[in-house]
Amino acid sequence: APGRARVGWVMRDMAQAAQLALDHLWKLGHRAVAYLGGHPAERSHAEHLRAVRDGAKQRGMEIQGEAVMAGLRPEDGEKEMAKILGQKNKPTAVICGNDGVAVGAVRAALAAGLGIPADLSVIGLGDGELARHGPVPLTSVAFGNLGKAGFELWMAIRDGGEMKPRIVGCELIDRASTAAVPGED
Repeated sequence: APGRARVGWVMRDMAQAAQLALDHLWKLGHRAVAYLGGHPAERSHAEHLRAVRDGAKQRGMEIQGEAVMAGLRPEDGEKEMAKILGQKNKPTAVICGNDGVAVGAVRAALAAGLGIPADLSVIGLGDGELARHGPVPLTSVAFGNLGKAGFELWMAIRDGGEMKPRIVGCELIDRASTAAVPGED
């Protein structure tokens, strides 16, 4: 229609990312998890939160405390994780909306005298440098190359292809920040 731009876009499959994290934690025996998300104004973070809540409910897992949209920086995750660790009911695992928040959660847990992953398992999102080189090698959900997907979409549209979104899938990278709940095998 006149005045309407044709726009293609690439997006991460945040629902798949949530399911991978929840499946991993479920298999390790975790039933009480916390959620520290990213920025509440970002659609992808809201989708991740919704998928974590729905997936936890379907599995019979409890979200300890309230799911928190912590922010994007390590200090945001550290601050919110310290609050969660001060509550009566503590999680055995935490799913974070990005690796920075996850690193902050790890710092808060270590400062509280907890072991990662002996006392608390932590999963990040993005599999960036912090996941590989933070205080504890971080289990994280890695996405395919968004730039490559965007370029492929542009090429398809340029060549007369259909204007539709590209959803980039993900995989869980299992590192040293997750383990079975003690007593669970």
